[in-house]
Amino acid sequence: MKRRRKLQPVAINPLVVDLSHHNDVADFGKVKAAGYAGIIHKATEAIGFVDNMYAIRRGDAMDAGLLWGAYLAAHRLWLAQYGPRPVTPRNWSSAWLWQFTGDGVGPKPHSVPGIVDTGIDINHFDGDAVKLAAEWSGPTTVEPATA
Repeated sequence: MKRRRKLQPVAINPLVVDLSHHNDVADFGKVKAAGYAGIIHKATEAIGFVDNMYAIRRGDAMDAGLLWGAYLAAHRLWLAQYGPRPVTPRNWSSAWLWQFTGDGVGPKPHSVPGIVDTGIDINHFDGDAVKLAAEWSGPTTVEPATA
């Protein structure tokens, strides 16, 4: 009988925060200083709903040096799966972003400096902030965070 190899957890690299009008943002500068490189913000939902905080927060986030994107504008594969490692559908080679935690479920961290709420949706990116910026559909440069 074949023994199944136990899958090891992934070293999580939290670089992108997923926000909407439900989240209370105090300071995008603190988000950047904590090592996050990008924000994906809800822009719309279903028919007729526009998240008014998308336009309001965009300038502040970009002024803080964060990449900016929208939920429905992503052109890459984004996997929302809470656990210690991503399991992608068979027809995916990999996930571009992996939302590993949300609403307090999944591996930590569940909070982000500069965002008042806990249970924040946080995304892993398999690379550094420079690689993320190169693959992002917005600005093509990002300054590394300083600790």
